[in-house]
Parts: sequence; structure tokens; C-alpha cells
Amino acid sequence: MYNLKISLREDKYYYVHEILSFSAAKMDVCSYCGCRSKKNIVKDIVKDNDRLLIEGAQKYPDFMYCANFVAATFVVSKRVFDVMLKEKITGYDIAKKVSLYRSIDGKLVKQEPEYYMINITGSIDLDLKAMHLKKKNVCPNCGNFKWSRQRLYIFDSVFDKSTWDGSDICRIKSFKGYIMISDRLKEIFEAHKFTGASFKNENEIFK
Repeated sequence: MYNLKISLREDKYYYVHEILSFSAAKMDVCSYCGCRSKKNIVKDIVKDNDRLLIEGAQKYPDFMYCANFVAATFVVSKRVFDVMLKEKITGYDIAKKVSLYRSIDGKLVKQEPEYYMINITGSIDLDLKAMHLKKKNVCPNCGNFKWSRQRLYIFDSVFDKSTWDGSDICRIKSFKGYIMISDRLKEIFEAHKFTGASFKNENEIFK
């Protein structure tokens, strides 16, 4: 499998700066530890919001970076979505057409390109034992925790393939901001020369 890494290239591409109809994440404050938890936040965004404010340069990438809100939001061009439908890509349940806007002279101006916001349901997880990675300071109420190792970029990632549900596109259960794709999907994406993303080997996702 490969990590699909969507890059912020504001000098080259437009990127999503804000979800206009979702001004702030709906977060609950844990009464035990005081942390703020986001529950089903990605799916809620996909279901209930369809207006995105974009900033950046003058080109539209096929994979659009999303800043200043939930890292796990996945926005793709119509070209990507059409290929996903044609190739019967698995691992998602909602794909909602969204509208893009730019702020020009203080006014919101709707843009023509067609994009989709996708809710990924596919799942895989790391082999935390093999990585010598443990949860610590786990809150008994909300489950919030810290990792025993904070500098993950100096370690290779190790996946537990028995946790993979077989989907073409997945999130890592322990690190939901990361998107993993199957070898088949990587080949499909590369064949179409989609822009705005790169691919990392599965053992290098934190590097």
C-alpha cells in the first residue's frame, strides 16, 4: 500500500482555505480531562456542507489540499471522481459535489470547476507493537491520549495487514489524517497523471 500525500502548493495551485457553511468544528469538552473531542467530524462535514472558499495560485489540482480545519477531509476533482466510479474504487460511502468560491474585492465569486468531497470508510491500522508505540495518559472518559513516541518521523511505519478491510482507499485507524491507497489505485492514479499529490511507500508515511 501507499500513502497518498496531498501537498500544499499555494504558489502553484488553489487550495481549500475554509468551509463556508461550517465556521467551526462542533467539539465537546471532556468533563474529566478538559480536552476537546471531535466525533464523526469528517462525515458530518461531508454530509452537511457544500461551499468551499479557495485561495492560492491560478491552477486547479486534481487533489485539493484542505487547510485550517479537519486534516482528514478529502476533496478531489471531477476527473478523479469519474475515474473512481469507472474503476469501481472501494472504501468510501459519500461523495458530495461541492461549490468553490473565491473572495474577490470582498465578494464571494463562485468558480466553475467541479469538485467532490469524499467520506473515506476504508480502514487499516499500524502494528503498534512492532513499532514499539504505545498510548499513554489515556483519559477514562473520552479516550484522549498521547503517544509514547512523539518524533514518529525517525521511525519506519509498520502496518498490520490483518486489520486491512481490503478497500482501495483507507484511513489509518490510529492516525486518521493519513490516507492509504492500494497498489491498484496507485497505478490508476499514476496512469491518469493527476496533479496535487504524491505517493509514499507504506513504511515512510511519517517521513
